[in-house]
Amino acid sequence: MTKQELEKAIENKDTIWYIGFLYDTPKDMLLHGIYEINSYIYEDVGRVYYLKDVERNSYYRMDYMFKTQAQAKHYSYRSNISRTEHLPFLTWEEFKKKKIFRFVSASGTDCFMQLIENKQLLFYYGRGKVESATEENFYKLYDDCVKCFMGEV
Repeated sequence: MTKQELEKAIENKDTIWYIGFLYDTPKDMLLHGIYEINSYIYEDVGRVYYLKDVERNSYYRMDYMFKTQAQAKHYSYRSNISRTEHLPFLTWEEFKKKKIFRFVSASGTDCFMQLIENKQLLFYYGRGKVESATEENFYKLYDDCVKCFMGEV
């Protein structure tokens, strides 16, 4: 909800829906009391608005408040969905067949290691490295790929 929507809901003594930290199921909140809207600035996320229930001395984050139960349920079931990414494992023999190894770095850069026509190994992640196409050099460059994938370079 926006600050203006919440102010109007307080004025009309409406019911809103809230997702709390300790529960995933939306709870209804009847706005029949004395409330204040405050904010706090966090370094990592910026300004965050809170609703303070003056009578109960309780605080509720506005970004977890919704006008309808359907909106609250939608947020509850579909927010903060994460995806784990894996750097695929590749052996020297597999690489010689595929001739290219592509991945996205931790910073979002498209990276690749490629076996090129003149039998050089090329690894690129913002700057290039060219090595002769040997199994030993492949594993050294693969270590660089891991560092790039993990955001260490």
